[in-house]
Amino acid sequence: MLLLISVTIVIVAGMLLTPSDESYANVRYILNGVGLTLIPFIGAWIGLDALKFFSFKSAFGKALFFISLGVITYGLGTVVFFYYNMFLQTEIAYPSIADIGFSATIILANYGMFLLLKSIKMKMDAMTAAKLLILPILVFAVVFPIFIYEKAVE
Repeated sequence: MLLLISVTIVIVAGMLLTPSDESYANVRYILNGVGLTLIPFIGAWIGLDALKFFSFKSAFGKALFFISLGVITYGLGTVVFFYYNMFLQTEIAYPSIADIGFSATIILANYGMFLLLKSIKMKMDAMTAAKLLILPILVFAVVFPIFIYEKAVE
């Protein structure tokens, strides 16, 4: 565990402390790519490791599993995205295979959060569900026209 924390600290420090000179642009890009691919896997590993303390039959154990699985799919999406940009040196493609991992993150992590709310015996009525959906819908309403729709029209 100490090794995972140390690796995370080194990667984040490298991401933050690399000079913003053009001569360091590749170093910064590689550190960001490695950091954004490695850190989700470290977080998922910690989550899956914590499962040994909880039963998968419990709502909390299932919640931890699905949230960790969602983080893994995010990491996989980032790996594909990094591969496209670093090795294939293509333009950022929307949509791409990486989006499968990113989309799966939303589904799996949300299901895990639902189970987490269920584990604390939160009453899930229509009003509570509506409150939980407001922020994602607002984010989608802002992000879609700015980033996704413009790329699709071009």
